[in-house]
Amino acid sequence: MDELKEASEIAVDLEAHSYRSYQGITCLMQLSTRTKDYIVDTIALRAELNILNQVFANPNIIKVFHGADSDIIWLQRDFGIYVVNLFDTGQAARALGLQRHSLDYLLTHYCNVQADKKYQLADWRIRPLPKEMLLYAQGDTHYLLYVYDMMRLDLVKTGDPGLLHKVIDKSRDICCLKYEKPITNDTSHLVLLEKHKRRGGKKDFRPQQIEALRLIFAWRDGLARQEDESCGYVLPNHMLLQIAEILPREAQGVLACCNPIPPLLRQHVLAVHQLVVEARNKVFKSDNGGLE
Repeated sequence: MDELKEASEIAVDLEAHSYRSYQGITCLMQLSTRTKDYIVDTIALRAELNILNQVFANPNIIKVFHGADSDIIWLQRDFGIYVVNLFDTGQAARALGLQRHSLDYLLTHYCNVQADKKYQLADWRIRPLPKEMLLYAQGDTHYLLYVYDMMRLDLVKTGDPGLLHKVIDKSRDICCLKYEKPITNDTSHLVLLEKHKRRGGKKDFRPQQIEALRLIFAWRDGLARQEDESCGYVLPNHMLLQIAEILPREAQGVLACCNPIPPLLRQHVLAVHQLVVEARNKVFKSDNGGLE
């Protein structure tokens, strides 16, 4: 903290895990000054990290992130940390009209460094972290302040004085993002159905199919919260939609809709099948006044 508070700018990145957690969990924080790289175990130090507000909320210290939208939310959710004075190199890449906006592209473009992205989707909860994963994590911020320097120069070189201000304004907007706890209600399943339709899925679900979708959607959310698992781990969206569309008559048919079969679905298949039966047997009034 003493060294960070003396810095005029720091680079920051986070590694998080969401598949085996309902809300997700931030597992690692990488910090770089002009002279040092730090890797912080945010699981072990979770209760202590709000002290970083002395740095992150200090308007005199520039915080350089790449693609900070999720990071800002994670910092609020897990540690109560808020960011003031952000420069987002992802927004700078967009303003400059670069060929790509990813961090690995910027590392190649400005530093001639080829980033190894094989750990991008790794499980960052594991302890101890292998040396290879620590080196990968370090690389995400080690060069970022240099990239920040080069991008500021490029923004000025465009001759458009408003371009740098545009990046700063966009970065400020990202700082203002607010974490909100996920809320589900009786119409949440319809949002999933609309996304499914936009992606070319089945357009016309019958009332019984929509009812099955509603019931299983609510069951999935409740079990995910109870077990602290992601909804995608309990039952992926495409499997949920498949079950609702087919309305299997037997419990084995529910499992047949899924490949591979999610472990929690296998444990609770009878409960899910009962929801399918309930939806199948429900009677709805049609638009012409008849029954369906």
